[in-house]
Formats: sequence, C-alpha cells, structure tokens
Amino acid sequence: MAEPIFMADSSDPGMQQAVKMARKTFRIFWRELSWEHRRIIPALDLACVKAAFTDTGDLVSADDVEQMWINEVQFDGKKITGTLVNQPNWLTSVAQGDSVTIKPSELMDWMYAVSGDVYGGLTVNHMRSTMGRLGRRSHDSAWGLNFGDPKKIRFVPPEYIGETRPGFFARMLGGGTTAQDPAKVAATEHPMAVNMVESLKELAQNKENLTTTDDDGFTVLHQQCLAGAARGVNVLLKCGADGHAKTANGMTPFRLAKILGWKSVLKVLEKHGITA
Repeated sequence: MAEPIFMADSSDPGMQQAVKMARKTFRIFWRELSWEHRRIIPALDLACVKAAFTDTGDLVSADDVEQMWINEVQFDGKKITGTLVNQPNWLTSVAQGDSVTIKPSELMDWMYAVSGDVYGGLTVNHMRSTMGRLGRRSHDSAWGLNFGDPKKIRFVPPEYIGETRPGFFARMLGGGTTAQDPAKVAATEHPMAVNMVESLKELAQNKENLTTTDDDGFTVLHQQCLAGAARGVNVLLKCGADGHAKTANGMTPFRLAKILGWKSVLKVLEKHGITA
C-alpha cells in the first residue's frame, strides 16, 4: 500500500533546515537499518528515505518536483538504492514499485518506526509543527504511526542512549520526552553492536569468515565500519581482518567510516595503523 502524501513548501527555511539535518543524521538511520538486516526477527515497522524526483532530471522549479518515499533501502557508501513507495501524482518517468538510486546529497528525509513510534522524520515533523492538534492527529492517523511532539525529534528509542521510555499515554499525547541530541546518539554504540562483540569473536575463529564477501564485495569488517560499530571493528582487526580490503565499488573500511563520519570507528582504524 502506498504511503500517504502531504504537500509541503520546500522553499520554507525551516523545511530547508530539516533537510540539512536529515542528511547530517542519515548515518543514524543507516546504522539502525544495517542491524535490521541482521535480525532474524524484524523489529522495524518501516524504514524509508525521501528524495525529490522530476521527469527532466533537473530541479527547475517546485512545480516540476515530487518528493516521494523509498523503502527496501540499501547503501554502499556511494549511493542509496531502494524501491519507490509512492505513486506519483503528475510525474510520468517513475512509478510506484520502481527501483531507484539517489546520492546521499539528494536525500530529503529519513525515518523508521518501532512498535508504531517514529524516529527521524525531520521534514515530516517540521510540516506537522505548522499544523494544529487536529491536523496532526489526521496526519498521524493516515500513516497509522505515532510521530510524537514535532518539536522534540527522536532519532533512536530512548533506551539506546540511557533515557527512560515515556508511558503509553504520554507517547500518545506527543509528550513525555525531550528532543534528542544527534551528536550524543551517533556517539553511543548501538545496543546490538555491543551485544554482538562475543559473537564476532566466535565468528572470527574461522578465518574464512573474515574474507567472505556479499554481493557488493563487503566483508564483515566493511559492514561494521559503515554501521559505526567501533567495538566490532576492533575485534575483527585484532582477529586478523584485512583493514585495507576494497569493496566492489572501491571503498576501504576507512573510507566507509569516514563517509558517514563515524569518529569512534576512525579512531580504532587509526589505532591499528589504517588511515586510508
């Protein structure tokens, strides 16, 4: 089923700031999605990114553009790929269900949902901040999700960063929490990254597991670097993983960590003498 479409003014300074923040925090989205890809039982209700599309390929004016959502998202350090969720209203060059590719610099927004609660949604929440209570209720009902207080953006479930999860009624009313600091969120290891350390040690006992690659030429070390898992990266390097191996698109572990600004991972790589 296509997701609801709500119109917004992309020339609004607040909207432009929301897009800027969405691009800056994309790494948080990708970290969560990379771990979702490893879960046996899925935890996310949805995970999607938003981009602008035109028939000409050039963003000439707002009338030429439709911003639409993409799910089944993959990221290889250079490009974001996925499937178009929305059916365009006026564009004819793309259609719902098409495979699409965008650059990270073309990202407009991202969001994922856990147990009905939305994380991210920067442009969505800016738009919701201009609505009255009834408007927000109608918007959220159309999505079937709880977006919370539009002025208190959440990037991850609160327990990820040592916060207390608000009660049911507080969440339904959009309160009971504070805006999260994206820098703090990014600097805190994902719970699965912490819990997987011992499993990685066991995996690394078979050296073939350190060189096995997926369809994109990613080893487990590449995957951990792009997901910002500093502890896992340290374990793999200590166990003999090749810190200079390249993916199919020529990305090294260092470049993958750098492209998303994972400072903790870069420090680990540099500690092991890997600087490129």
